[in-house]
Amino acid sequence: MFSFTPELPLEPGNEYYFEIDAGIVTDWKDTEFEAVTGTDMWSFTVTSSELYFSEYVEGSSDNKALEIYNPTGETVDLSQYGIAISTNGGSWQNPDPLTGMLDPGDVYVLIHPGFNFSLIDSAAIVDTIWSFATNHNGNDGRALAKLIEGSWDENFTSYFIDVIGNDDVDTGDGWDVAGVTAATKDHTLIRKAAISIVNTDFAESAGTNTEDSEWRVFDQDFFTNLGYATPDASSETNILEFTLLDTAGNISFSAFSCG
Repeated sequence: MFSFTPELPLEPGNEYYFEIDAGIVTDWKDTEFEAVTGTDMWSFTVTSSELYFSEYVEGSSDNKALEIYNPTGETVDLSQYGIAISTNGGSWQNPDPLTGMLDPGDVYVLIHPGFNFSLIDSAAIVDTIWSFATNHNGNDGRALAKLIEGSWDENFTSYFIDVIGNDDVDTGDGWDVAGVTAATKDHTLIRKAAISIVNTDFAESAGTNTEDSEWRVFDQDFFTNLGYATPDASSETNILEFTLLDTAGNISFSAFSCG
């Protein structure tokens, strides 16, 4: 297996691909392989370096929850993150901070205090009971914010890294997702396993059909996946000597030895 550190940073969400000159790779009989070129050969997309919403539950009564996934390789201090809400098409309110630590590849579950715990496998999947963030009714936006300067208490600067819904818009009962009308009301939304980056454009995230949406839509009171981490969308490929380009053809890294 060959590993490397790129000379230039790889941006989350960008697609990259490998190119290999003819004759560089041989099999055990010393037969030389043809060159590998083109953006559809050995391509990959850099996964997110930020937390994102992995599940949204708008169930019957108070059976409401949000789930946040950590796709990074590091334990994350959640006090640097907060949830902002938009109620009934209103403006975003200031974020309320999260608490605790989130291990890599794990999820953080926020659940409404009135949730019927007999409907889920175990109350152990719940990380916090918080009505502020989970009192949504289909037409209430939710945003995951990151603190970049100051303190949440005063004089802070933050920015949104992921959203469900929008602010300052009358969406009726809820937002359409994956071709399902008002899917943010009376449904469970689960981020597709292939999605590995944040998105602050909910129209793009929601999509217009099951193919272009980042979400899968399930019936009301579907809780089976709640508390279980979204699978990592990345994969590994054993390769030898190569040049790493982005889709514009710019060289990010060249390797001329293998190990």
